[in-house]
Amino acid sequence: MREYPKRPNPKTGKNFKRGDWNIAKNKRFLFYEVGKIGRDKKHALEKWAIPRIYYKYLKNTEKRQSV
Repeated sequence: MREYPKRPNPKTGKNFKRGDWNIAKNKRFLFYEVGKIGRDKKHALEKWAIPRIYYKYLKNTEKRQSV
């Protein structure tokens, strides 16, 4: 399962689910998939300084999916 959204295609902007792109735009961060970084999640979060708010958002979506 993909942990972080891919950067959107500049022409369509369709790679993000609704809401994800707004968060990314507001925070002005680039998000990468952990697999591309080739590190564990914690290190990836430190390396790319993904904002805590976005990390919480990811955790909440994971919880929602598991139910």
